Amino acid sequence: DANRAVIDESTLENWIPSYELTSGGTTTTAPLVACDRTHRPAEFSGFDVVSIVDLDLADGLAGSVDETSTVGVLAGGDTVYSSTDRMYVATTTWVGADVAGDATRLRDWNEDFETDVHAFAISPDEPTQYVASGTIEGSLLNQFSLDEHEGYLRVITTTGSPWNQEQTSESGLVVLRDDGDRLTVVGQVGGLGKGEQLHSARLMGDIGFAVTFRQIDPFYVLDLSDPANPRVTGELKIPGVSTYLHPVGDDHVLGVGQQATEEGMTTGLKLSLFDVSDPADPREVSVWTRDAAHSPAEWDHRAFQMWESTAIVPAQTWDGTLNGAILFDIGDTITEIGQVSH
Repeated sequence: DANRAVIDESTLENWIPSYELTSGGTTTTAPLVACDRTHRPAEFSGFDVVSIVDLDLADGLAGSVDETSTVGVLAGGDTVYSSTDRMYVATTTWVGADVAGDATRLRDWNEDFETDVHAFAISPDEPTQYVASGTIEGSLLNQFSLDEHEGYLRVITTTGSPWNQEQTSESGLVVLRDDGDRLTVVGQVGGLGKGEQLHSARLMGDIGFAVTFRQIDPFYVLDLSDPANPRVTGELKIPGVSTYLHPVGDDHVLGVGQQATEEGMTTGLKLSLFDVSDPADPREVSVWTRDAAHSPAEWDHRAFQMWESTAIVPAQTWDGTLNGAILFDIGDTITEIGQVSH
């Protein structure tokens, strides 16, 4: 009764997100999103509110936040991917409501993953609009696990855990398209890296790439030309793991990651150049390694820079002999140009 009384006495302002604007020493508070622009997805996605705010930076921030142009949805938000006209906000949920009351499944909660995806239409000339939501099995690695092409959203997720004795993990790709206010599955392919963990993904047009790893690195090539029937066309098993993939022209992909032993023990920084001109026969055509070293580009793509044919990779050795950047010429092979220490 006491809880119901608190809710009955609450006002709209207690539930709708607000923002603070400080300008000229004065701070004002106002609603962030209008009530009629706050949406509930077709399937329950939590009690948080994700708000997409359009900001006009032409004349500074003052007065640019308008609750009638902001859009919100009752959901959480972890990962953001955007195309030129769509923004997607995704959240991986670890224990669903249906698991919480099941003691058997609760013990295995680390293997129960779902990812909620929410789509928004964005435009420089119109307020952002909420479009649709959907839920798919598995956990999301990062923003490179999502890509939109010709109206279809492609997502790579991983189900299960690679660390238990059963090694139940498996990655796969799902193709989604909005149908009313729902993102529905139109095609999928699984079987990527059974018992392994997804370490990198890159989806571009009609082709996609994924890398999984436990002891050896399977590099997968995906044919995405038919949204209803995505296929694995090629697989390459090599030592080490690429945790960031960068396209180089139409026929090559550069991988940044770690060299590893046959037992899966990482030993140092590795760059791999993959020839993907034949999707059925991907080949590692050039390798560069530096023992006992790592790069921030392994986990943060913003640390990697490609300028024409020159790749700039920040690097640090474990003994401190190098703390700087290594420059490479990327052609048919990987050629080290030089180092900058700082």
